[in-house]
Order: sequence, then structure tokens, then C-alpha cells
Amino acid sequence: ACACTGGFYRAYHVVQGIDEFSPVDVYVPGCPPTREALFAGVVKLQEMIERGETHYQRMVAARRAAAGE
Repeated sequence: ACACTGGFYRAYHVVQGIDEFSPVDVYVPGCPPTREALFAGVVKLQEMIERGETHYQRMVAARRAAAGE
């Protein structure tokens, strides 16, 4: 949760969410996350990769479409 929102570290020198700087495909709740939550996040990411739904896969597809490939 801290990496997602900054957690209770709400101050000018703390970024309030990693997604402001880097694309995020799956959020795993908890600080620290439980083993079950981490496992569920990995499974969800695997499913997204299989369906071609990750940020990187969408970006590559858009670039190929723009290039006419």
C-alpha cells in the first residue's frame, strides 16, 4: 500500500504513488502484503500477459499500428 499511495508518509518529499512515475499493471494491497495477496497479484499479472493486456504490450501494439505493421 505504501508504494501505491505513499501510505502514512504524506509529506512534500514523498511521492504519493509509484504510478505517477512508472506504469503499474497490478496493485497488491498491504504493507507489507500477505503471501496470499502477493500470489494473487502474480497470478493476475500472468493472466494479463497471456491476454496481452499489460502496459508494455499495449504500448508496443500501438506503436506497431502507428507504423503500419
